[in-house]
Amino acid sequence: MKKCLINLVGTSPMVVSEMVDYFKNDYQKDLRDVIVIATKDERVVSGAYFAGSAIKSRSPEIRTHYEFLSSTDIVEDKDIVNFLDRIGSIVKNERDNYDVDKVYANISGGRKVESVVLSNFSQLLGIDEVWIVINTQISNYNIEYEKILNEISNFRDGENLPYYEENKNKFDPVFFPDRKNLSFFQIPSIRYSIDDLKLLKTLLRGKDLETLNVPDYKLEAFISSRLIENNKRRSIPTEIGEVIFKYI
Repeated sequence: MKKCLINLVGTSPMVVSEMVDYFKNDYQKDLRDVIVIATKDERVVSGAYFAGSAIKSRSPEIRTHYEFLSSTDIVEDKDIVNFLDRIGSIVKNERDNYDVDKVYANISGGRKVESVVLSNFSQLLGIDEVWIVINTQISNYNIEYEKILNEISNFRDGENLPYYEENKNKFDPVFFPDRKNLSFFQIPSIRYSIDDLKLLKTLLRGKDLETLNVPDYKLEAFISSRLIENNKRRSIPTEIGEVIFKYI
């Protein structure tokens, strides 16, 4: 069985290669599949390919591939719905088609709303753990990346492994910095019990509440989580609930 690491990437693509290197060598040595999720912003796309080239240079055995979101950021409710649906589809595809038994998410590089949403709904989307990496020397970290930022255009159209290898001595210190300055940790998240997940799936099908006899406090929890609408007679899934139902 394989382990998969999903990475949200923004304007600091180094967080992807750092987490992959950590997982491969220290946490999950059987990591085989890496997904880089980027917005359609040109600089973010180039940075994603830059990080992917770094990963392939150091760990060619890892399958690295990309998913590009249709928007540049989450700015309204429909963007949250689309984002959750895209992530859920990616996770399901990994489990169904690539023999993946564990899915991890690295939210270090995502936009703020992306990272919060993914962390909150991780279990319902089939994600086992959520991780983040912090560079404690952030000022030096950014300065070093700025020094090679003019190189990013060489990765605009996709991975460029030959160019990365040619400049490996210059790029590696940025994408694989000294570990003593990096802090890796798992983000704690509240987990649903198996019984609550079964109940939620039943409610998301749309059921007569009088026949289910669901405690009010549980209904309120699902309503406040924006999974079902506030209806006293029947459970009606929200748009987010309809998405979650496909992957729960």
